[in-house]
Formats: sequence, C-alpha cells, structure tokens
Amino acid sequence: MSRKRAAYAALLRAGLEIALTPVDYVLSKVNGRSKGRDTESNQPLLFIVGPPRAGTTLIYQYVAASVDVSYATNLSSLFPKSLINGNCSPVVSGKHLRSYFGQTARLSDPNDAFHIWNRWFGDDRYRTKTELTDGEVDEMRMLFDSWTMREGKPFLNKNNRNCHCLAMLADTLPNAYFIVVSRDATSIARSLIRARKSVQGDKSVGWGLLSQEQHAHEPLGYVRDVCEQVQNVQRLITEQSASIAESRLIRVSYESFCENPNKFVDAITEKVDGVHRRELQMSELPDSLRPSPARPLSEAEEDAIVEFLAA
Repeated sequence: MSRKRAAYAALLRAGLEIALTPVDYVLSKVNGRSKGRDTESNQPLLFIVGPPRAGTTLIYQYVAASVDVSYATNLSSLFPKSLINGNCSPVVSGKHLRSYFGQTARLSDPNDAFHIWNRWFGDDRYRTKTELTDGEVDEMRMLFDSWTMREGKPFLNKNNRNCHCLAMLADTLPNAYFIVVSRDATSIARSLIRARKSVQGDKSVGWGLLSQEQHAHEPLGYVRDVCEQVQNVQRLITEQSASIAESRLIRVSYESFCENPNKFVDAITEKVDGVHRRELQMSELPDSLRPSPARPLSEAEEDAIVEFLAA
C-alpha cells in the first residue's frame, strides 16, 4: 500500500466527514440516550508520543497489530461525536505499515484521534494547552472509561501533540502509560524539511509540533527553524516526562525498534499489567523493519543542519 494511497484516503475522509455530519449528530444523540454513566475502568491507556518524523506512526501501526488493544480507527474520525469505531483487529502485513506523514489508508487503520483530543485541546495541531478545567478532567476520564469498558481491553493511541501536555495527562489519567519515541536529530531535521516541501509546498512554511518560521526570511533560515524545532521538542519531552514515574514510561528509539520490533512489543507486555499479545495473530508482521532512509539534502542544507544542531 503506497504512501500516495494513504494521502488520497486522508483527502477522501475529510470530504466524507463533512457529508456525514448530520448522520454523526443523530447517532450521537441515540448513543447519549442509551448510555448510562460507566464505572471507573482499570484498563491501561497506552499513549505513543515523540517528535514529528520520529517514526511514531510506524510504531503505532505495529503495536496495534501485535497487542490486544482497541484504538481510534480512521472510521471513527468520520464520526467525531458518536465515535463509531469499527474493527480493531485488522489483518496487517508489512505492506500495510505505510503512512503519509502520519495519515494511514484503510478505515480500520489506527488514527491519531485528533477528533477525540480536540474536544479538550482545540484545533491547533502544533501546540495545545497544558491545563484543564475540573469539568474537562471529568469528561476526559468518562470518555476513556466508557471506551475501555465497552471494548473490554486497553486503549492505544499515538498523537505527537500530546508531548505538550504529558504531565497533565499523567495527572488526569492515572492508568495511562507513555511510550516515548526518539530518533537521531539529524534524520528528523532532514525529514521535517522534506515534509515542509511535500505537505506545505514550501520549505519556509512550518509543519509539525512546535514548528516555527522565525528565520524564514534568511538564507537557509528554514533549516535553522527546523533545527530549533527539533531541539525545542526534545527539550519539551524531557521537561514534560520529568515528573512522570519511570514505571509509567516506556522509551524506545526508532532505530532500535526497527532492528527488533518484537522485542519492543514484549517490553510493553512485560511492563504494563493487562496488556497482552493478540491470541489469534492473523497478521504477518516482519521481524525487522528497514528504517525510513533519511537521505542527505543539498550540501548547503547538510552543513547548516550540522551548524544549527550544534548551537
């Protein structure tokens, strides 16, 4: 499944979401009448976070196919109010482990669930608030309790914007665990520059968590902006995770994950009570993955990356 198919699917879903808005509204009212207040759930919540272009989507796809969890699907993004979710046990093979800058293709594929998180955090995909009202805290807890009680299994999600509010999420959701992904900074910088060109059509236009355009007017200023973005995100993750108990953190580098993804899946199941591998493994997942190549950019851009990351 090509990255282009994932891109086209994302565009199609955006149109379908608008067309299905009336249906979603009616379904949300029906669900609201039929659903009582659920009791508190003890199912774990697994939240994958990391810098943009660090491989978090790949890890999300692989873990979702390997571990018996529920997750927000692309189908649920079409129904943001009623959260009609569909099947969380898709057959996955290596060819399905593709995405287009975080967008997956099939309706059963994992979704980053902005349609859920935006209920409390707003529509800005690159930054978010770090405090919630008491009412918002109660609503968030009720939603995840209701979800995991209904599904009868842990909930898995990847959303890199949540790097901005890890400490708050840890306080709000005591059953949450955080899978924190890292990657070589130079590789991230190269990939972010390519993302700007591919997604925004202009290397000077920001893309991704904490993106900036402060130096866009300078020669190679976009490289400086990207390098500062990489450093700021790394600093943010360090600060936000500092107050979270290590028992709730699962750290992995993109490079080590690709070398042995099954070892990482085992690390999750060993660390988090209640998280197990799928009993019926219908997916044919590779034992190792080839890291996405961070091809060098122009000589001038490469020199600028070295200079700005060292600053």
